[in-house]
Amino acid sequence: MIYDMIFRSSFTMRNRNSIATVAACICGIMITSAETVITLADEPSSEYIAQWRDGTIKQATVIDGWVKSKEGFGRGKAATLDDASISGRPLYDANNQIRLLRNTKVQAMLIGPYIELANGDILPGKIVGMSGKTGANSPAWVSVAVASPLFAMSENQAVRILATSISRVAANGNQARPFTPGLVVYTDGREVVAKAIKWTPAGLQLLLARSAEVVSWDKLAEFHVHDRRSSETVTDDLKAQRSGMVNLLARMTTKSGGMLTCHCLHWAGAKVGWNYFHVLQPAWSKDRIFVPVGNIVSVGYREVNEVPLSLLDAETLVERNLTGFTWQWQRDRNVRGTPLAVGNHSAEFGVGTHAHSEIAFTLPRGSHSFSCWLGIDKAVGQGGCVRCKVFLDKVQGAPAWQSKVIRGGDEPVLVEVHNLQSAKHLILVTEFADSDHPPDADPLDIGDAVAWLSAHVRVDDASTSRE
Repeated sequence: MIYDMIFRSSFTMRNRNSIATVAACICGIMITSAETVITLADEPSSEYIAQWRDGTIKQATVIDGWVKSKEGFGRGKAATLDDASISGRPLYDANNQIRLLRNTKVQAMLIGPYIELANGDILPGKIVGMSGKTGANSPAWVSVAVASPLFAMSENQAVRILATSISRVAANGNQARPFTPGLVVYTDGREVVAKAIKWTPAGLQLLLARSAEVVSWDKLAEFHVHDRRSSETVTDDLKAQRSGMVNLLARMTTKSGGMLTCHCLHWAGAKVGWNYFHVLQPAWSKDRIFVPVGNIVSVGYREVNEVPLSLLDAETLVERNLTGFTWQWQRDRNVRGTPLAVGNHSAEFGVGTHAHSEIAFTLPRGSHSFSCWLGIDKAVGQGGCVRCKVFLDKVQGAPAWQSKVIRGGDEPVLVEVHNLQSAKHLILVTEFADSDHPPDADPLDIGDAVAWLSAHVRVDDASTSRE
């Protein structure tokens, strides 16, 4: 495989759920919407940053061995992950996998229509056709004309994606609603929740509570599918060929807002004319997607038997706040809507919570352990003060893991929980630090925003092999 890459683009987080703009008088902050560019404060001075599983980081202005000469690129001279290093440290280490590689100097945002997949991936573009059938109401494949500068080597630059992998279709790209099965949003702002949705080349046929309705594609602003697979779809990414030195899944974030997950064996370099691309094929795609190297923002890595906690189904058991305003937990960002970070440590995946909260995640089949790095998110500064716990199935008795008092500015703490084989749910608990509360900590629960960085569940190898 070829790993020639140039990072000359940007970093952002796309809000997968709509976030209302809220004036928070106590904290003096503003929550951003899905289309807002998010700037990371106090970024490292170096352009590139790499972070490994053990939490160590390296920074540099260049990545040695990551990019070969233009003469060699795309002509059989591979620059693999094994060859690359930053400040003299190899990126790839079988005993300490790389977690994140990104450019800290640039930003990106998602603009325009997009397709959201059940594994959390985002494909900028719009539906232009469909083919085959998996049932009475849905096609087997949906053709999506990907938005420039991404492209595919096919008619209309269309990529065929599995209809059963689609979670949401946002035709106009504006502020996506929280996921609601059967939700249909019209371009005039009307919303209905359909009992059943049938895909047709002309649009959708909706079965409503007291009537049926046909809506053409040009009248649809957004809709959410009924049969979205979550844990099953996420583990589809893991069912990858296991060979070669680099046995990793990678999620690429692009400047245009795309998020694409694939096995490193399905990722290669290419030269088209005078331009250089990365070519990858996610599990949900029948076709390869070409990404200009200058459009790549970051690459997050995980092992093939690791499932990000943020991609699993979850239930909010408790959320309450001493100040009267309840901060809702977030996937892959903190409760203020900005990227997760504890000091100089950040992550592609994770969970943002606030005291007091209890969030239960449904564990996938074959789960055996959980790990993450935990701390007060740097977005709230030095004043936060919490205790965190992890329970299995019920919040009672002794927790599977618990922290000491964690304060803002503390280094992230490693969380490890084993023996998940008999558990169905993993519950993250963020508590007020009522006792041992430092006198200089923020009053009440102001600043009690927690980042669970690189939160992953490990599953048995048998659960990730091809079926």
